[in-house]
Amino acid sequence: GWTSLQVAIMMDFMNAAKVMKETENVQRYAHFILRTFHSSLSAYSQHRLALDLTERGSSIDHPIDFLGNFLPIPILTEINPLNMPGSLTPEPRAAANATSPFIYSFQIERRQVGPKPIDWVSGEICQIDISFFNPLSVDVTITDMSICSRGVDLESFSQKITVPANSKTVSPVLCRPRKSGDLTIFGVIIQAFGCQT
Repeated sequence: GWTSLQVAIMMDFMNAAKVMKETENVQRYAHFILRTFHSSLSAYSQHRLALDLTERGSSIDHPIDFLGNFLPIPILTEINPLNMPGSLTPEPRAAANATSPFIYSFQIERRQVGPKPIDWVSGEICQIDISFFNPLSVDVTITDMSICSRGVDLESFSQKITVPANSKTVSPVLCRPRKSGDLTIFGVIIQAFGCQT
């Protein structure tokens, strides 16, 4: 029905871009087809598109930037920053006004709403566990990964990982905060199939 018509039109766009030697558009169309219509494609079609993306991605000198335009393959499911080992965890300081005669004081004790903050030490190696899900019937290799953050400068050490077909994988990423201060982690930029998303 409608899905097969959409796939056929996108494949025609991709073939026209191949004829015109527009590698970036070929990558865009193939990535869009895999991401959007993977459930209606056969395993052979998924494998063929993934192979085409990998070959074209390795032939270009820089990754094509899809930031903000496409959801990535594989799908990012969870980002879990881990606490440092006990010997490196900072000790909290006592509150300055702890002599209150009341059992509870709203000025001293504030409940944290949202994710629990994690204390890291500047200059020390920290770990973030990143979970990916691959909905395709082919393995996906992530060639580069970096952490998106705001606040202090964060150095992340990238690694190459392979997410098996139709499965979820947890990958540890090591990083190092360069200064002390607040750090907010937003997401991950990955490079797979020669595309950066």
